[in-house]
Amino acid sequence: MSFFKNSLWSFASTAGIQFIGVITNIVLARLLYPEIFGVLGMAMVFAGAVVIAQEAGISSYIIYKSPLTKILISTSFWLNVSFAVVLFAILFASAGVIGSFYQETQVITVIRYIAIGSLLGGFFITARALYMREKNFKKIAVIDLSCEIVASVSAVILALTGYHLLAISARYVIRPTLQSVVYLVLRGKDVIGKFDWNAMKEIVPYSGNVLGSQSIAYINNNIDYLFVGRVFGSYTLGLYTLAWQWGSLVRFYIAGAIGKVAFAELSSLNNDLTVLKEKYLDITQRLAFIALPICFGISAVADPFILLFYGSEWVKSGLLLKILVLSGGISAIGSVGGQIFRAIGRPKIELLVSTITLVFAVVLFYIATRFSIIYVAFAEVIKIVILEITKFICIRKNIQVKWIELALVLYKSLLASLVMYGVVKMAQLLVDHVYITFGVSILIGLITYGLVSYAINKQMFLWAFSKVRKRK
Repeated sequence: MSFFKNSLWSFASTAGIQFIGVITNIVLARLLYPEIFGVLGMAMVFAGAVVIAQEAGISSYIIYKSPLTKILISTSFWLNVSFAVVLFAILFASAGVIGSFYQETQVITVIRYIAIGSLLGGFFITARALYMREKNFKKIAVIDLSCEIVASVSAVILALTGYHLLAISARYVIRPTLQSVVYLVLRGKDVIGKFDWNAMKEIVPYSGNVLGSQSIAYINNNIDYLFVGRVFGSYTLGLYTLAWQWGSLVRFYIAGAIGKVAFAELSSLNNDLTVLKEKYLDITQRLAFIALPICFGISAVADPFILLFYGSEWVKSGLLLKILVLSGGISAIGSVGGQIFRAIGRPKIELLVSTITLVFAVVLFYIATRFSIIYVAFAEVIKIVILEITKFICIRKNIQVKWIELALVLYKSLLASLVMYGVVKMAQLLVDHVYITFGVSILIGLITYGLVSYAINKQMFLWAFSKVRKRK
């Protein structure tokens, strides 16, 4: 299956899960209240690190290693299970301390629910890594989407029946449990076997660096939640969480989907730096063509979108979303960099970059919380700029890519997106009804971006158009 088709299936899985999650959150937002989403945000600062560590860490070696043996696979499986047990114990035991830190007892319950989900989810990681190595993203999409649907329906039912804390935690408990069952049924015989100490010594150095870099990256991505929850409380964190999730839509659910495929694709190039450079620029160009208009579009329709779908209680998230979507767009474009480091067998670089950025982030958010939540949003944008510039400096040294080469693959999509944003904002001045404003803005935005792209970025326009036609 081609890189594009794999990316499409990976996107279908990731974006599909996001779409289902969005619908679920809209329903839950109508049934519940901002404070309870703030409680979830508080819990996820710590619990989410466990989820990321499980999915990104130990099994990354299974995708990278060539040739791959049965003993490496089975050892990876048992390492993942053991890791899940350790993470569960730490998270469950520390729930009380975290609740005390926030001075919010409900956080304790949510963290312990998620801890149970992380324990049960430790059984599917290796099996899914095998499908990623085999570039069978279609199978992954079908499994993950099915599990997400069941989990989301369960969340709404729990909210309707009064189990509010379990409702907001359900996707992190039910989904990984179902995934473990399904993946083990399909690939259990491939992943379950003997544990080998020598294989463990081979897996741990590479996977440890990936795990470290992903863990630091997660802290970087969520340290703002820690400061906001501690300083401003659950209500403000609930508003910030909504804005951050939509602002990061492109970063995690589009760039993230492509990144999964890119890692497997880049790893197969056997450190051919010339080809890696070409592939890096090509993926970045296509990613920018998709990501930038979405980010500028979200910013343009932020206010009517929140009022229309979430209601008047959430309108204060509008300005935050307009700011945070900038960080999401910048991060999305730079996301391929991390895959480059892993593909050339140097994940330690990503760990170093993330650690340096974390130091700046702590200072930035500490200062920002002395003022207001708006300053925190701007601090997030500055942090992402520092991260991506530092990352590109390292990429430049490793695969000999120049600043001008990066600029050349980005500027046309950026210019088309800016024109689209300006046209949409002018059109909004002529319409005063929230429903009409939202619909007209999307229509005008699509037409404008398409026309401008055809005029100044015809190659990318025709590429996208050809892919749409093939899907039909």
